[in-house]
Amino acid sequence: MANAFWAAPSAPPAPPANPWPGVSMSWHGTNGTAWDLCSDESGVRLAPGVTGLTTPPRDRYTSQSAGVPGSRNRGGRTAEREVFWPLAVWEQSGTAAWLEYDAAFWASLNPRSTGVWRVTPPSGQWRELTCRPTGDGNKAWDFAPGLVGWTKYGVYLVAEDPFWYGPEITSPLWTSAAPVDFIPPGGGPPYHPGSATTIDSAKLTNPGDEVAWPTWTVTGPVDSVQVSVDGHSVGYGELIEGDVLVIDTDPRVQTATLNGVDVTGDLDSYDFAPIPAGETVPLDIVMVGGGTLQASYRPRYDRAW
Repeated sequence: MANAFWAAPSAPPAPPANPWPGVSMSWHGTNGTAWDLCSDESGVRLAPGVTGLTTPPRDRYTSQSAGVPGSRNRGGRTAEREVFWPLAVWEQSGTAAWLEYDAAFWASLNPRSTGVWRVTPPSGQWRELTCRPTGDGNKAWDFAPGLVGWTKYGVYLVAEDPFWYGPEITSPLWTSAAPVDFIPPGGGPPYHPGSATTIDSAKLTNPGDEVAWPTWTVTGPVDSVQVSVDGHSVGYGELIEGDVLVIDTDPRVQTATLNGVDVTGDLDSYDFAPIPAGETVPLDIVMVGGGTLQASYRPRYDRAW
């Protein structure tokens, strides 16, 4: 009769090493929770094999002609970006603690909404990609969840907007010149005309790889304001003291709101233009009154760094 011998269970294997020294990656989840993806302690750690950090896919349109070698480029379109995270979720305080932590992490990956993946290289210049989780590839399990303190996953996401965004760039507050008394004292009633000023020094720089669509914020009082970029202009009429007009030129939005109310149809001119990639462009701003104008935009990049 054979003898049976029972050995003490071996210690669980250590979690995989962090392959991202000097790089910070985080996930602001679909439910608003924040997660460190390069944790050196119990938490979430990305493994080698991450995709989505480099150039997004691009559809190229061409034409060919009989008797002419090669093709002619007719433009292109940047497609949505697929993202893959091989990672380990680990919590070594016990099985119950691991199950609770794992459930909390997956609650941040709801496919019905989007979250933000931020990558900060050693330079400190972070960029962000908005992602929609799409699943875990129907993970196969080899042991009970939480038994060894950590578990590997493959997380799939898609960036419907395929570009990485840098920090917002905000222009100075541009103002028109102060009103001037042009009737001498005693020579007539006080009269202070608002100045119609062209701000010749105004310009915007886009360091990104793609065009940037600015948001223009005008604060009253102004009699009128008009902003032109490369001959394309947008304008609006009177704003009283305290009024705030926001004109978002992004093609996915392209709206104007006055104190939160849509006034797109009331724009004097409606010819939006972006800031070209990698360029500095002068602006033609004509503003009548004592209010302010400011531009803001986020540069878009092909890569995370």
